[in-house]
Amino acid sequence: MRILIPLVLMQALVFGQAPPAPAPARPARVVPPARIVSFTAQPATVESGQPVTLVWATENPNGITIAPDIGRVAARGTRLVNPVTTTTYTLTVAGPNSSSLTQSVTVTVAAGKAAASPATSARHPDLTGVYSFAGVRGLTPPALKPGAEKFKIVRGGAGDVRGNTTLGTDCVPLGIPQTFVTPYPFQIIQTAKFLLMIFEYPNTFRYIWTDGRPHPADPDPTWMGDATARWDGDTLVVDNVGFNDKRR
Repeated sequence: MRILIPLVLMQALVFGQAPPAPAPARPARVVPPARIVSFTAQPATVESGQPVTLVWATENPNGITIAPDIGRVAARGTRLVNPVTTTTYTLTVAGPNSSSLTQSVTVTVAAGKAAASPATSARHPDLTGVYSFAGVRGLTPPALKPGAEKFKIVRGGAGDVRGNTTLGTDCVPLGIPQTFVTPYPFQIIQTAKFLLMIFEYPNTFRYIWTDGRPHPADPDPTWMGDATARWDGDTLVVDNVGFNDKRR
């Protein structure tokens, strides 16, 4: 009868060494629990039909839903809602090991006359169309607001375009207002909730929200920033924040 002896055991028998101790077992991986960091409604009291921004942040979720009417959402985000009656919104987070967390916020709708949407409360000019604009020359820049001087960037030299056309080989977005200083057309598409501007050069776009939503509390800086607008008679007044520091 043949007996097979493992090599390490044979070496131990031949050389008088004890067989090596087995490797310690790896500790079980601890899965961090899911957590709701925050869930708020801004503002929490409105008139019927006015916009409310739901803002939430979670950690380690397997899935997230918001009820009523919204459904599945990302781990962090915002959503604009327009409740017509007092509504409780519930954030449900599915976590590891079949765990579940919920948190609710209530938006109180004040009794009284329903508020009209800022975008549809009156008939305004329809700006939809294709435009061509080659920029302006020699204008004096607007005065800075008090305290804004520290944010002013003085470039000088080739980087100081001062209203001149800025076509180049890098094809990066030009930002606002420099995007308008090009010999290429742009298109405006106007809807009840936003204006969409599509620029042929350098193949970029800009959203201007007209549905009454506020700016994000901490916007991520972008080339076009975050733009909201309101109508002052027939004039569209645009407020833009959240620019990065790469514009010309």
